[in-house]
Amino acid sequence: MKTKKHLLVILLVLSHLFLEGTLFAVDWSARWIWSQDKGPANAWMAFRKTFDLERVPETAIANIGVDSKYWLWINGRLVQFEGGIARGPSPGNTWYDEIAIEPYLKEGENTLALLVWYWGRQTNKGTHMDSGQGGLVFQADLRGTTLRSDATWKVKPHPAYDPNSGGGNKRLVPYNVFFDGRKGMGDWTASAWYSIGYDDGDWSRATEKGTPPCTPWGQLVKNEVPPLHDYGLADYASLRIKDNVISLPYTNASDAAVTIEARLPFNRQVTPALEIVSSAGKTIKIDTDNSRNAIGARYTTRSGSQCFETYAWMSGHAIRYEIPAGVEVTALKYRWTGVGTIVGDFRASDPFYQRLWWMGRNTLYICARDNFMDCPDRERALWIGDVADQASYLFYVMDEAGRQLLKKAIAVTMAYSRDKVFGALGPGRVRELPSQSLQFISMGIWPYYFQTGDIDTLRVAYPYVYDYLALWPMTDRGLPRYRKGASPDSWNWSDWGVKNTVDEEPMQFALYYMALKQARAMAEVLGQSDHLAWYDTRINAMHAGFNRAYWTGAFYSSDPNKFKDDRANTVTLLAGLADSDKYDSICDTVLIPVWNSSPHIEWMVEEALCRAGTLRRGPGPHEGSLPSAGRASREHHLVRKLSRGRDLQPCLERAQCRSLSADRRHRTDGRGLAPLSGPA
Repeated sequence: MKTKKHLLVILLVLSHLFLEGTLFAVDWSARWIWSQDKGPANAWMAFRKTFDLERVPETAIANIGVDSKYWLWINGRLVQFEGGIARGPSPGNTWYDEIAIEPYLKEGENTLALLVWYWGRQTNKGTHMDSGQGGLVFQADLRGTTLRSDATWKVKPHPAYDPNSGGGNKRLVPYNVFFDGRKGMGDWTASAWYSIGYDDGDWSRATEKGTPPCTPWGQLVKNEVPPLHDYGLADYASLRIKDNVISLPYTNASDAAVTIEARLPFNRQVTPALEIVSSAGKTIKIDTDNSRNAIGARYTTRSGSQCFETYAWMSGHAIRYEIPAGVEVTALKYRWTGVGTIVGDFRASDPFYQRLWWMGRNTLYICARDNFMDCPDRERALWIGDVADQASYLFYVMDEAGRQLLKKAIAVTMAYSRDKVFGALGPGRVRELPSQSLQFISMGIWPYYFQTGDIDTLRVAYPYVYDYLALWPMTDRGLPRYRKGASPDSWNWSDWGVKNTVDEEPMQFALYYMALKQARAMAEVLGQSDHLAWYDTRINAMHAGFNRAYWTGAFYSSDPNKFKDDRANTVTLLAGLADSDKYDSICDTVLIPVWNSSPHIEWMVEEALCRAGTLRRGPGPHEGSLPSAGRASREHHLVRKLSRGRDLQPCLERAQCRSLSADRRHRTDGRGLAPLSGPA
């Protein structure tokens, strides 16, 4: 019975995931192809297809599906750098991309080539679901002929990539890239295997694996997130060996390897590249200055002048190249890629707040790729509480691609939900963190609709929202029952920061209250009038019950001798549980002097201070200390210290902030928490 119900849920999500015919828009006649084998894991497979065109069509869209990533060339020109998005849209299914290829076609003979990287594994952090088999499917309507993948395509495992490169970890799916230039196929030269005229006579014919939809790849679902924006290869900001600035060309004339530190303008998602002159058999190691970066590269030289670019992206403020003795370095570059572009703008007269904007903008952008993620290094996981944080300023920073990535996060979370609990570490893992799930409702799902007017996505998400909120039974205190350990894979986590200072119960209830209010707004928009009384009863009961239970006369606490929590008081104020006559006391006794939260909640503290009108208060004495390493940075505490004790008003009066919402007509008369503050 549970299996049938689960299948019905999946079908419901699939029926709405991508509307207007985009879910099954392609009438697939192409075949999934690969080598005769299923893998192996960490396989790099090269494909080629030569075809003729009598004329170039005005438009030509290639539909491409893979497990896991691909690079596409047509007639020797790079069309798409790192296509594909981590699998899958719902259990058992696979994304496909639409790529415009008409600018790369010509009359007569054309050569199409793809390099497909099959990861062949998944982790306990979701992000990617392994199909168990490498595969490529390609189909393009060329106005009079259909180019489709089948057994006429040529395939060859790329001999230069080492499948035993290691890298990644139990949290991170991709691998290191180890490339042996002596085994290359002309890569990064004019006669490369992806160029016109390359002799592929010794390549095998591709093995057909099935016509979509088929196992193990399932249905193909269109990826609505635009292809990665490729900023192209660029020079580094500076090059150093220890404390010495160097210029290129540079020859390592010593007897030992030296490390060149190549500085980036700021932390970016990059693929490092090099151009060198060397004898054969030397190994160049490539890594970053980020101690948590788990992806690196090794390049083994061939003889002569040569180029290399690692196709596995990494992050850091600098790339470190370990150059062996005798190697001449003629160029070092990097390729910056990302989801869409940064288009939002904020300008303030105060350089502190200008830098704060700049840091926040860049942090958002580097934590977006296959999904919005918690970090670009350690695990790259879609924790929905982090997504909710990112949604708070997404609409001021990113272009349409950012909106589509948030839509994907909502759709995937719902598709992997089970037993009324959100798939909160998706795809693939139903790990319940009640605080994050509640935050995702009010600060993720609702702001997405609020800023885009995408009622179809709201319609998909709402039944899951209602069912999840209904898991909390109400008690005679006018409060819900505290939810902890109620699902098989749960974690009672609300924030990092200073240990043992989170007042969990009132914080969870304040987040629940906030989620109720935003879910009520959803019900109104969707015409679910039969749900409104249910929400109103709970909202009214909670407002009275919460204040009876937790108001101490100066701040909110479940035990004032133990907890004076900036997190719980912040969420209480933002949720509307605290009446305005309590604002000054909350700010004076908790929000200004207590600094225990991590950046996950810190931005809400700043929002609460602004909401309370506390703009001219001095810092005074404070409680709390720097948390342990990895919890929050010194910069975080500096931000808190300076902003809380700073006179914000003159700066903000002269600030300019541009919201990027295409249509703001979908506001709901202030019902619930507004997802963004500031002028449009």
